[in-house]
Amino acid sequence: MFQGPGEEELVRHLQSRVAVIVPRLPIRPFAAALTQLRLMIAGDTGPMHVAAAVGTPTLALFLTANHLVFGPPAPLNRTLYTPSGLSVEAVVDAAESMWASSSRRE
Repeated sequence: MFQGPGEEELVRHLQSRVAVIVPRLPIRPFAAALTQLRLMIAGDTGPMHVAAAVGTPTLALFLTANHLVFGPPAPLNRTLYTPSGLSVEAVVDAAESMWASSSRRE
């Protein structure tokens, strides 16, 4: 899990349940860290776009219809969007599918 500005309280709350929490990083070290991931799951945020740009398989979660314009390109990446909101089950299913079809990056 990557920590962003203003998320200190959230990090304290999740620390015991998350394997690794990466502190806020400058953009270049952040982009380098993203290249080490097997899968990035993120909302429509800057980090999602950086992950896709550095070639990390990315599951992008959108709550607005602009996913067709701003979603990361297929086939390496996948975008989830439903007008009524995303269910946890839909995100988990998509993540498991992407995880199974990806190979660990060396």
